[in-house]
Amino acid sequence: MRYRAAAIAALALGLLAGGCKVIDQTTFGAKPRPPAPDVMEEALAPESHVPLVTIRFDGTDFPYDQQLAQAIDLAETRLNDPIYHVVTVVPATGNAAAEAKEIEKRHYDLVRLRDAMLADGVSEDRIRVSARPEKGVTAPEIRIYVARNPEAEKKAASAPKAAPPASTAPQPASAAH
Repeated sequence: MRYRAAAIAALALGLLAGGCKVIDQTTFGAKPRPPAPDVMEEALAPESHVPLVTIRFDGTDFPYDQQLAQAIDLAETRLNDPIYHVVTVVPATGNAAAEAKEIEKRHYDLVRLRDAMLADGVSEDRIRVSARPEKGVTAPEIRIYVARNPEAEKKAASAPKAAPPASTAPQPASAAH
């Protein structure tokens, strides 16, 4: 016990004497890394090739409905009636028949995803569906890309702007001469 009390007293004395330095990431020359760019922002950028959502079908059952709804809500608030490209991507095997069969297996998942998007308020005419094999993909995926809707943007730009609200401040009385 005496040694423990002596160690605590020595530590307290060292701290009070001001001889210690806070050790952090900069102590050893490392600098904190800036955060990674916002993937959602990148996915919503014009001409982006980054999917807004990627759902992998690798044997795990992950309930994606809430994340999908949040992603769609973000896209809908940032863009005027965006177009959604829903792409089924399967591993490229070099065998067109096997790739087509794998794409067909994903049809139910694609329909379920489209139905979830419709339930989230996306109109069917803004959903484009396609499929392709891709090298480097190890498990089937469904990716959702977002594109600007030129017709909706043109319509929004030509819509009459709302008049600013009338001032409610009292107006000075005019003097009668």
